[in-house]
Amino acid sequence: MSSAVKKLPPPAPPKQRSSAHPSAWTHPSHKAPTVPLKPLQGVTKTRGDAGKAGHGRECIFVTRKTALGALMGRCRSLIVDEGYTSLTLYALGPAISHALLLLHALLDLLPYPKGEKGMWYEIRTGSVECVDEVDKMKDSQTDDNNAVEKEDAWLNDVGSVEANVPERATRVKSSIEITIHIAPRPASKGLSASKEKKKKNRPSKKTRLARWNRLKEEERLREEEEEEELEEVEGDEEAAINA
Repeated sequence: MSSAVKKLPPPAPPKQRSSAHPSAWTHPSHKAPTVPLKPLQGVTKTRGDAGKAGHGRECIFVTRKTALGALMGRCRSLIVDEGYTSLTLYALGPAISHALLLLHALLDLLPYPKGEKGMWYEIRTGSVECVDEVDKMKDSQTDDNNAVEKEDAWLNDVGSVEANVPERATRVKSSIEITIHIAPRPASKGLSASKEKKKKNRPSKKTRLARWNRLKEEERLREEEEEEELEEVEGDEEAAINA
């Protein structure tokens, strides 16, 4: 007996606190004001797979339904035409390979140098718990229709309502979050501190000469002390022999 499975939409990633648009810095909450959608006459006001309510335009949800060329064009227009300095790509399950293809395509498409002073990216992986509604009564009713009609023929004139509560099953899907930055990479404190420690100027010739003279003087004093100790030991031995 088969069962009908209805896949519920997966949970959305956490919303970003600030926007990557240049105009966001002039706003007190660092969020770029968005213009409301103006649909055409006869077109429903819906959102596609590439965006979700509550997330900025720089957050792109990658699915296999949307072609790679359409995603590339949208990402390029956001960065080149609108001036966004970062993009965030989200993908689940089989769409992860689609997101990685989009990442490397954008690195070749965008007119910016690659590296820590140009385009660089961060990848975070994880897992998301998805919920499915499993309706087991839907298919079982089709199998038993003939038997039920014969047994309950006398109830044809009586109305009845049977509540069907679907069961819920959870499954875990892998997720990926790719953040593309078009800005110099900020140096971490640990790396900057290590670089500062390694960068030491060579002492001047005068300082090196003074240090060499000091070491020679310490060596000469140490040799004199050793000679005095030897003379004292030899004198004690001679005094003991004469006694």
